[in-house]
Amino acid sequence: MMRAMTTSLVIVLVLAVGACSKSDKASPAKAVGAAPAEPALLVKVSKKESWTTDPEIDLVVTAEGCNIHLQVEASRGEARLLARDVRETLKSCDLGLNRQLPMWDALLAQSLKEVQRRPPFDTFRIYEDHATYEAMYRRLALAASVSPKWDVHTGKPRTGMINTVIAEIANEAKVFPELAELFAKYGMTVFVKGTEKVGAEPAAKLPYAKWLQERGVPGTSKLPSTGFMLWFGVTATAPL
Repeated sequence: MMRAMTTSLVIVLVLAVGACSKSDKASPAKAVGAAPAEPALLVKVSKKESWTTDPEIDLVVTAEGCNIHLQVEASRGEARLLARDVRETLKSCDLGLNRQLPMWDALLAQSLKEVQRRPPFDTFRIYEDHATYEAMYRRLALAASVSPKWDVHTGKPRTGMINTVIAEIANEAKVFPELAELFAKYGMTVFVKGTEKVGAEPAAKLPYAKWLQERGVPGTSKLPSTGFMLWFGVTATAPL
């Protein structure tokens, strides 16, 4: 019989912006015109202990009206990222990818401390985060529009399975540089590991048709559409 208990603690991560000269570092109180420190981000850590498996860890950062969760199942090497509205916990928080990155940074740093392994998880998915997914979809559509692996007339790969080819296109085009930079900061690489339920539509019918048109994509080009799922893989480039 499994017995569970939940423990919580709050860890303050202070993120600072700007750079200081050596003299500034020696006497920060005398620095003139130095960039002020950003407000501290609180990372709440909850652990569900079990006799049979490693704890499931739920890390949460609250900022800009959003609760950003990183839920790690260390024993399975899996994680989930969720963005939830503070006022309506079942509602997705439509905060753009770039504005979420400082929160992801704090969560990733804390996950390394909790799991004591690099990477702290091997795969992860972003769940129900519409703003982030739209950025991913439109970037992938643009990458497919110029990829020799994708036929814009048929809306299918020239060869191979559609889910596999979309992952290849995403990685070859480096469509998520923000994530690559963030994970590299902690000695890890991130890549698209797989996709599922990829469909295709003419560019003119996609929600970001104007964005694609501004980048020279014809409205008749059949490109990967919205609604498919992405899995990311993580590997270590240095030991913990």
